[in-house]
Amino acid sequence: MMKAEQEALIRVENLKKYFYPKRNSVLKALDGVSFSIYPGETLGLVGESGCGKSTAGKTIVRLFEPTDGQVWYRKRHVHQLKGGELKNFRKKVQIIFQNAYASLNPKMTVEWIVGEGMDIHHLYPGKARRERIRELLHLVGLKQEDGRRYPHEFSGGQRQRIGIARALALEPECIICDEPVSALDMSMQAQIVNLLQDLQEKMRTSYLFISHDLGLVRYLARRIAVMYLGNLVELAGAADLYQHPLHPYTQALLAAVPYLDVQQEVEKKRMVLSGEVPSPFNPPFGCPFVTRCSYGTEICRQEKPLLKEAAPGHFVACHGHFS
Repeated sequence: MMKAEQEALIRVENLKKYFYPKRNSVLKALDGVSFSIYPGETLGLVGESGCGKSTAGKTIVRLFEPTDGQVWYRKRHVHQLKGGELKNFRKKVQIIFQNAYASLNPKMTVEWIVGEGMDIHHLYPGKARRERIRELLHLVGLKQEDGRRYPHEFSGGQRQRIGIARALALEPECIICDEPVSALDMSMQAQIVNLLQDLQEKMRTSYLFISHDLGLVRYLARRIAVMYLGNLVELAGAADLYQHPLHPYTQALLAAVPYLDVQQEVEKKRMVLSGEVPSPFNPPFGCPFVTRCSYGTEICRQEKPLLKEAAPGHFVACHGHFS
C-alpha cells in the first residue's frame, strides 16, 4: 500500500452492488470490494469480463447507487452528498467510458460536448470558454477545426480523445478510465495510453484504470487490484504482483499474458484453469474461486476468505493454498 501518512483521495469500503433483474433473482455484481486511490497514482483494476470492474467504477461516480458499503472522497461519504457538495464531487471525479461513440451526443458538436460541463459548473465564461476548448482539443491531439464537427465524423481513437477532453474540461482530481482502449487497434491503444500518461504528469490526476489486459495495466499502474466474480482477490504493487502473484487466479491470468521474447514465451509456466466461471446469480459458497482452483480444500468450500496482508503492501484473499 501507500505510505500510511498519505491520505487517500478515494476510499472504497466493503462496496456491494446487487441487481434484481427478476423476481427472487439476485445478481451480485460487487460483493464487498475495498480499495483506495491516492493522489497522482494509477490503480489498475483487472479481471475477466463480467467480474464487476465497470460496475465498481460506475458506482464510485454515482451512476449506480450501492446496495451496501461506502465510497469516500476526501473524507466525505459520496453517496450521501447532495446539492452543491454533490455537484463539486461530479466536477472533481470524472469518467471515460468504454464505448466512446455511445457516450457522445450525436446531435452535439465536439465544441459543445467538451464545453457542456463548463456551462453546468459556470466555468470559463465568454471568450475564455472557446479558448479553453481549443486548449483541450490541442492537449488531446485534435485540431481546432474539429470542434465544429460531430462524433460520427471521427474514428474510434479520435472519439476516445474527445471523451478524454470532456473529462479533463473540469480539471478533475481523479478519472475513472473504464476500459478506454479495449475497442481500439494496437497502435491507437498505444497513442491513448501515452496521452493519459502525459496528462497525468502535467496535471497530477489520479486514475482508476479498468481493463482486462494485464500487459497494458502493468505498463500504466503503480498498484494493481485483481477482481473475480464481484470480489477483490489480490492487491499489490505492480512489480510485486507480476513477480510474486499469490492468488491462483492471478497466477492463471499472468500465465495467459504473451511474451514478446520467444524464449520467455516457451519457458514460462503454463497454468490452465478448469471449469467455467460460475454464474453471478449463483456464486459458490465459501471462496468464489473454489470451483476452478486446484488447491481448494474443505475450508475453501465453507468459508469466504478475507483480503489480508500476506506481505508488506501485498494483500490476498486466500486461505493459504497458493504456491
